[in-house]
Amino acid sequence: MMIRPGTEWMDRAACHGVDAALIDASPTRGRNLGAIHRYAAELCRECPVQRECAADALATRAEGVIRAGVPVPERAGNKVRRRMAFTRLRAIAGVGP
Repeated sequence: MMIRPGTEWMDRAACHGVDAALIDASPTRGRNLGAIHRYAAELCRECPVQRECAADALATRAEGVIRAGVPVPERAGNKVRRRMAFTRLRAIAGVGP
């Protein structure tokens, strides 16, 4: 499996090894997104690589996931929420607007 350069930090992430379905923020009928968001926020709260995670989410234009504790809606979703999510990710990553 090819690993994207500069992603070694992922091995230190609090979510490393966690079932992806537990932190998948894409809207799926019958899933409790509120519970998923709370679980991910708790997991991310003490994560040592929040800054790297946020920067990677920005670089890859993440969607339908929770990164650095921030739920990132899918592109087809709410544009205002998506813009707000990327604003929060930029703050966490320490990069400008």
